[in-house]
This record gives sequence, C-alpha cells and structure tokens, in this order.
Amino acid sequence: MNRKQLIAECESRLRQNPEDIKTRLNLILLRYGVIMVNGEPLLGRIDEQDIINDFDYRQLIKTADDEEKMKIRPLIRKIYDEQEEVRKVRNSTKPFDVYLAFDGSSQEDTELAAEIRNGLNAEGITVFYEPDMPKDRLPDAYRLHALSTAKLMILLSTAKDHLIKPEITGAWKRYLNMMEEDSSRHLLPAYKGMKPEDFPENISKIQGVDLGRIGAVQTVLVPRVRELTGKEAQIIIVNNETGQKVNLTNILNRIELHVEDGRFDVAEKQLRAIESEYGTDYPKAHYLHLLIRYKAAGLNDLILKADNAILSDPDYQYVLANSSGEIRNTLSNIAALHQEAVINDRDAKFVKEISRAHAEGNYTEILKLAEKIPSMEGFRRWGDVQGFIDVAKGRAENQKLHDEYLELIGDGKEYFKKRFAEKHPDQYKEYFENLGITSFEDLMNWETMSFMIVGFLLLFCILFNTRSNDSLMIILELLNIGLGFWRRFRENESIVKDVLYAVGVYFLIPAVVYAVIFVVGEKLGFADLLRTLLSYVFRFTRYSNGGIDRQGLEMCTYTLFASLVTLLSTAEEAVPEIKGLLNSGKNKKIINEYQNKILPEFEEQEYKELYDKYHDAAGADWIEPVRLWRKK
Repeated sequence: MNRKQLIAECESRLRQNPEDIKTRLNLILLRYGVIMVNGEPLLGRIDEQDIINDFDYRQLIKTADDEEKMKIRPLIRKIYDEQEEVRKVRNSTKPFDVYLAFDGSSQEDTELAAEIRNGLNAEGITVFYEPDMPKDRLPDAYRLHALSTAKLMILLSTAKDHLIKPEITGAWKRYLNMMEEDSSRHLLPAYKGMKPEDFPENISKIQGVDLGRIGAVQTVLVPRVRELTGKEAQIIIVNNETGQKVNLTNILNRIELHVEDGRFDVAEKQLRAIESEYGTDYPKAHYLHLLIRYKAAGLNDLILKADNAILSDPDYQYVLANSSGEIRNTLSNIAALHQEAVINDRDAKFVKEISRAHAEGNYTEILKLAEKIPSMEGFRRWGDVQGFIDVAKGRAENQKLHDEYLELIGDGKEYFKKRFAEKHPDQYKEYFENLGITSFEDLMNWETMSFMIVGFLLLFCILFNTRSNDSLMIILELLNIGLGFWRRFRENESIVKDVLYAVGVYFLIPAVVYAVIFVVGEKLGFADLLRTLLSYVFRFTRYSNGGIDRQGLEMCTYTLFASLVTLLSTAEEAVPEIKGLLNSGKNKKIINEYQNKILPEFEEQEYKELYDKYHDAAGADWIEPVRLWRKK
C-alpha cells in the first residue's frame, strides 16, 4: 500500500478504537512522511503545519500513560526541530535539479561523485553534492530540501554494502515515497564494479548507467540526466572578432534567475541585448520570452497562467518545433495541462483549508467545506480529505456540545454563583449577609466619617456659641445638606428627588421642630420655661450676664436638631456595620466554612454534572472553571 492508503487504513482503525496509541502514532508519522532509520526519525516532506500542533498528536498525549509519553514526546520534538530547520533552509536556498546520493566514506565513490557533479554543473545542471553542504545547516534539513526540489536522484555506488549505509538508505527511501506522489520525479541508478541486481529490489528494475567504461559520465550519464531533467545541451558560441568562446546557456540561465525572482523588465532588457548580438535562433530565448509575456516565474507558473492565445504565439510555436525534453513535452499539451493546473491549484488550497480546520479541531467547518465538493468539477483529491471528513462526521455533534459548554460555563464566575443562588437561596443569603464588616477599617469609611465630623462640629458650635460661629454653622449645615444629597444620589442617581430629600431632612425638618417648640410653645405659655431650661444647657452665651440672645438661641436650637438628624442618619447606616464588626469572629467562621467546605463541594458536584454531559465533546482540552466569585 502507498502512503495515502496507509493513512486511510490508520484512520479507519482509529474510528473503531480511538484509544489505539500505536495506530495514532503511525498515522502522525505517515501524515508528515516520517520514516525511521536506525531508530532515528527522518522527514519525508515539507509541511506548513507544525507536528506539535497536530490534532492527533494532542489526542495521543491525552490518552498515553506516563511511560508512553516519555517515549513519544522526544520523538515528536526531534521532528518539530527538523521542520523548523527545513523551513529556514527552504527560504534561503535555491532548488536543485539533481540529488546525488553516494557513500561519502568511500574514496572511490567520492571521486566518482565529484566527476559527475563537475560534468553536470558544466551543463548548467545544479547538483546536491553533500561535501558542498553549508556547515551551519542541520545536515538532514538540507538533505530534505534538496530531495524535495530535485527532479532526479542519482543513486551512485561502487559496492553493494555502500547502499545499506543509513544516510543512503534514508535518502532513496524518502525519494521513492516522493515519486509515488509526483510522477515527474525520476531515480537513476549509477554504478561501477557492480551489477544492476546488486541494488535494492525496488530499484534494480530501473534502467541504470554503468560508469565502468571510460568517458561514460560525459557520453552516457550527462545526456541521460539532460533527458530526465529537461535540461538542454550547452550553447557555446565563438566570437568572430576575439575568437573567445561564449557559453550562451549560462547567460540565458542568469536571465532566467531574474524571471524566477519576478524581475521581468530586467530579464527582457538583457534578453534583447543578447539577441541583438548573437541572434534569436535559440529555443531557450523564445521560452524566456513566453515566461516574460505571461509574467510567469517558471514552467508550472506558465501552465497556470496561460490561455488559449498561447497556441498561436510565435515564441510558443518556435519552442514546440525546436526544443526537446520536459519543456517541449509540457508545452505540447499545455491546454490540457492548464486546465489540470487550475484544478490542482484549487484542490491544493481546498485540502489545505480542510487540513487547517482538522489541526484546529474545527469539525463543523470541515463539514461545511465538504458540502462544496459536489460543485467542484474535476475534484481529484478525495483521498486526501476523506479521512478528515469521516472524523469530522463523528465529532461534529461533540463539537456542538463543546461550544455549548464553553458558552455556558465561561470562566465559572457567574455560572456557579447563579447556580448556588438557585439551588440554595437561604445559604446564599446567609453567606452574602455575613460578607459585611470584618475590620475597623471597613467600618470607618469616608462617608461615615464625613457625617460624624460635620455633626460633631455643629454640636461644638451649639455648646460654645459665639459670634464667629454663626457663619461656620451655616457653612456646616450647607455641607451637611450636600453630604445628604451625595449619599442619596449615589444610591438612586435622581438629582431632583435627592436634592429635595437632603434639604427636607437636613433643613425643613429641624425648622418645623423649632417652630413647634418655640412658636406653638409660646402660644401655649411655656416658651419661657423652655428658654430657662435651654439657658442651663447653653450656659455659654454671647452675654456674660447670663441673658439669652434670641437669635443665637434660634440658631443653636435649629443646628441642634440638624446635628441629631445627621448623627441618627449616620448611626442608621453604621449600626449594621458595627454589628458586623462586633460579630466579626462569628462571621469569619461562617465565611470560612462556606469558602473551604460548602462552596467547594457544591462546585465539585456542579462540575461533575457538566463533565458527565460534555467530557467527550470534540476530545477538547477542558478549561477548569476559574472560581473567582468567592469574596475573601
């Protein structure tokens, strides 16, 4: 079975037994093209998705025991590190035409490989030759980049036992896997002092090149490589004036680099200059004109961007008539290839979307994407998405439950508080009533202190009545009315009503009381008695002879009642707090019992009910509700 069939087989087994750790690990390794060589993981493909974010890996860590986790985590970490390094290499390194695999510990193999490298480079064919590998790169990351970009692997050997070396085995096994998914790749055995049957069974059937004959590299291998990679022979021109040889192929290849980088104006300018000096009878030059005209970075890009007009294009017709290899074969069937390229590009983006949704555990989105497939004419990558869709179908309902859970529970703060109030209203009330004053600092808040200070100052002014106190008492009374208004406004936020309340309580009520005592009392004939009694209370008056100043007496009496209203109002608010302070020991015991026993038991039971209902939902990583609603 090929890799896709093996992936489908693993996913089928997991649907029957989700706890099968071995099968899930195999699925992960297959998905990222990992092969094991001498116990070491080797990547076989470059993926944008990090393996540590893979959904099946997260599921694996959930179900595995501690001993299994100790084996799995280092393996996945190695693969992740290699993924990171491969991306760095890919972003900073040009692709290769040929991957040359050989035993670097053998001097004979190394010398023969160097001859091949030099011969191919002279023909403008780029070769991955391991001794040239940068020292600052992880070796296998650089190899994988070369494997994934090379259209041809040359498997070189001068002895049968050289082919079983781990680095050689890992290279050709990975390349064979890539060939299964990309028919444009080729593997070419090259040997000296060996027979074709000395190669592994699945390679020995491929027609190879015997390098035992003198000059075989130039006469046999290079032409065969040009054929398999689509590279044409070098164009060498002799300058009539100087007699110097000019490698026109190298010049055209440098212009092609500008095209690959999107510098089409620069490429066209240089191409025109070359043609004016050396003529235009070169298929490669006409091919470059096609790329520039369609703003295509290469052959695959040209296929995607081409339209029917290309069939009558003079440059297209010249390339078709005079070139050979991959370019000619591709362009001869460009109409069909264009249609296929458009479909492949669409399908690749679609598969990537489904893969992303699968990695994020968003099964609802996968099913929505799957609904589009019947309308996608020519969709060919059903095998790549079938497993994801099958898994999503089984878990879509769980996804719905999971979303419902998250919406319901939030951080747990409001949910548990509301549930406790619903189920145990009496206990809820008892608990919150005892969350009152527990310290003297809580009792002496700024509002209570303000009322007390104003009240005591007014009482002082009454007992020690002097001329200077008249204005102070008026100011204090206005402040008293303002404090009364502010307290009411903070509770009700109704300006007119709160102003009327404050003026009434702190001004009108004392005035009415004064009128009853002195005006009505005077008519009833006991005003003198009242003044006599008050003269003993307010013994310090304006006049040293002990007489009563009526104006001063009126102010003193009025402010006395205003002070009483202030103090009583303050006391009314303070009594429950004072009671809470006096009973703080008892209250604290009740609060501690609730916080340490009653509430935790209640929350545990509530959470257990939620867990029993939702714990299978999408295999989600549950977020323990944050218990913030207990006031300390």
